[in-house]
Parts: sequence; structure tokens; C-alpha cells
Amino acid sequence: MAELVLLSAPANRWDEAMRLRDQLKFEFFFPDKTAYRAVLQAELDRIDPGWETVADGRALLEHCDLLVANRVLRSFLDAQLVVAERLAARPPHQPVTDKEFLDECRGVGQQMLLQGRLHGPESLSRELFANALKLAANLDLLGPGGDDLAQCRRAFAGRLHDEVARLVMIDEIDAAGRREAIGVQP
Repeated sequence: MAELVLLSAPANRWDEAMRLRDQLKFEFFFPDKTAYRAVLQAELDRIDPGWETVADGRALLEHCDLLVANRVLRSFLDAQLVVAERLAARPPHQPVTDKEFLDECRGVGQQMLLQGRLHGPESLSRELFANALKLAANLDLLGPGGDDLAQCRRAFAGRLHDEVARLVMIDEIDAAGRREAIGVQP
């Protein structure tokens, strides 16, 4: 979480941290918000005590010995991306039927994997899609609804695109660091 937070704008980092906590609550058990904030604060302070005001979070991550967000969170966010894209493509007045929708996500997710848009086959888990669908329900994105629902679904898909892009960036930083550590030029 800390790594993703650092790749957001400094003024939004705490909001982003709490939003990510809510977004991943169907995947992980989190302590209460106060304890979560304290643990995250300690982790971010370990990376750089001035993290709250440093504009270039990427530079902070480039100095880390070990990055893990790309390994830990990618399958969860990839599955959420598939669900978000399928919801954004669906007419807002059309009801979402769990089995049919999850089957659709599996098929489209397989296609996205073959296109290189998903990291690996672990993202295609029916359980991950089901949890992403629970998240969408929790965010009132299942409908039926009108134009406002369609707009909210597109915004949700946009946030997931941004998060996955940040994970890709973390993966690139991590890969460059690993090559450097073993003496291979990036």
C-alpha cells in the first residue's frame, strides 16, 4: 500500500491510503483505521521521513531495497480491473446476474491475459472476480441505473487503470533494481 501511496500526489496521499484500504477490504483483513494509519505511517517513514511532501514518489521507490506491491497486489487489482471494465461496458439499466457476469469476466479476463493486459493467470480466479463484484456492489455500481451509474462505472474503471499503471511502474523500478543488484545493465 505504501508503494502505491507514494505514486500519488503528495496532497492526496492519506486520502489514497484510506481509499485503497476500503477498496481491498474484501481481499485483506485490515486493522481499524487508526491502527492502519499508524502502521502505514511507520512504513512510509521508513522509506523516507519526508514522504508527505516529496513530490517525486518514484524517486523514493527507486532507493528502496525491496518493492513488493507489484507482487502482492497485482492479481487482486487485475481482477478488479476486469470487473470494472465489464461493468463500464454494460448498459446501466441491464441487471447484473452473478453467474453470468462472472462467466463473462472469466472469458474477457482470459482475452486480456492473452493481450498482455493482465499480469498472470492468477488474476482469472472466480473468487477474485466475486470479491471484485462485492466491492462494486458496496460502491453501488451494480444498478440498475441511468447515466450517473454509467459515469460512476467509468470512473471506477479509470481508477483501476491508474492503479494497475502504478503497479506496472513499481514492477519496472523493481526490475531495474534487481538487474542493477546482479550487475546487469537495465
